[in-house]
Amino acid sequence: MQLYRTVDGDRIDLVVLRHYGSVEHLKEVLEANPKLSKNDSMILKAGEIIKLPTIQKKETFLPISEDEEDLLW
Repeated sequence: MQLYRTVDGDRIDLVVLRHYGSVEHLKEVLEANPKLSKNDSMILKAGEIIKLPTIQKKETFLPISEDEEDLLW
């Protein structure tokens, strides 16, 4: 888990986007920081500490048939 100290103008969605490369993990960040979900505004105060959980990337492999495997080699 990493910690991030906010600066003026930070928004939680932009912090998540910069850290993870997409906003798909916004829910996990909000769960790790319950005080943020109580905030009606996405704009954060400067100096707040946000926990950014370590999230394992999912690797997706599509199964292939034996016929397709023969075509690969």
